[in-house]
Amino acid sequence: LESIDERLARQAVEAEDRRDEERAAELLEERLKLDERNIVAWCELARFNLRHAHFDLAEKALKEGMTCNLSDVEVMMSFGALLAETGKVQEGLVYLNYLYELDSHDPLVACLISHFYHLAGEEGLFRKFLALT
Repeated sequence: LESIDERLARQAVEAEDRRDEERAAELLEERLKLDERNIVAWCELARFNLRHAHFDLAEKALKEGMTCNLSDVEVMMSFGALLAETGKVQEGLVYLNYLYELDSHDPLVACLISHFYHLAGEEGLFRKFLALT
């Protein structure tokens, strides 16, 4: 039996498949009205907005998702990457470095940090984190 959340998620995918972006967004937001702490729904809303080049809305959704769980690696990495890719490299590095502090043994985080230091033109830090991958 499908839960209300699952039904809304499925209907949002179907609406997007029909190229009904407005309806898909409404359904994704309805999911959050059911539970504002649903980190999966926040991430799916962020990915939806990224697919449709609504970077400001994707950033907002990821920020909200982070408030649900500040140690969620996937959300933190996505947020840091989004910030860096939208020209907010230094702000993105703050989040990625926070993630690195949580788990300094994660080679993916170190790799992302090195890439963003390279984008920021900080070659010394780029090489330091690249060596950790």
